[in-house]
Amino acid sequence: CRQHGIEVFWTHRLNDIHDTFWEEMISQWKKDHPGFLMGERADKDKYPFSDPRHVWTYVDYANDEVRDQVVVAFRDVLQRYDVDGIDLDFLRNPAYFRETRLGEPVTVEHRDMLTDMVARVRQEVLAESERRDKPILMSARVLPTIDLNTQFGFDVRRWIEHRDVDFISVAGGYDPFTMPLKNMVDLGHDWGIPVNACLSVSGFI
Repeated sequence: CRQHGIEVFWTHRLNDIHDTFWEEMISQWKKDHPGFLMGERADKDKYPFSDPRHVWTYVDYANDEVRDQVVVAFRDVLQRYDVDGIDLDFLRNPAYFRETRLGEPVTVEHRDMLTDMVARVRQEVLAESERRDKPILMSARVLPTIDLNTQFGFDVRRWIEHRDVDFISVAGGYDPFTMPLKNMVDLGHDWGIPVNACLSVSGFI
């Protein structure tokens, strides 16, 4: 990428749950900390596929240790690799707290936990930018409306107001022609930051 003048971003799926379906993908960290998961293996057989509780490998971000581990992971990447930016992908699966696994909106306390984590990652980005004497960008992939983001715990408005992200990507891309993008695009214009629509190739099939 450096040879061709292309910027490199590292994106991290903050709560990927493919390991529910392919258990060989379960990380050693999850095996070592089963108490950090929202469910247990028996849930996969107990609940139907259509029930969010069928997925048992969600990590519960109400645990301080989970959020600390995320910050450590970003710090490690920033210090070891010459990236131009990092991306917090909140949207591979948007359940971060037990409320959302049950289809309920998160509490203000839990929303504040994610906001604090985002701010801590931003401090790591700024520290590494200063050390390298080069700007490193930070982005987040979130839901397509403020109301949805608030329900799931993503206080995008505060992230922008605090200058914790430089731009955002919107939605998962599986409904590319029906996403209600105008809300976030208009807000991006008000905030003075770029808003990118996420399109998934599989969404066209």
